[in-house]
Amino acid sequence: VVEFITKNDQVVKRTKNVAGKEMVGFPVNVNNLSPYNSFKLQTFGLGGRRHFGCGLFLPQKPKQ
Repeated sequence: VVEFITKNDQVVKRTKNVAGKEMVGFPVNVNNLSPYNSFKLQTFGLGGRRHFGCGLFLPQKPKQ
C-alpha cells in the first residue's frame, strides 16, 4: 500500500534545486510489502534522480 503524506489534508510536496532546475517529489508511506519486495524497493528505490537523494526509502519513525 502506497500512501501520500498529507498535512492539513493537503498532499506534501518537496522541491529540490539542482543545476538551476527544480525537481518536485512527494513523500510517501509504503506498507505491507513482503520481505522480498521490501528489499527490492530499498535496493532499487523508486523513480529517477536517486543519485540526487530522491526515491530513497528510510524506516518510518515510531509515533510517540
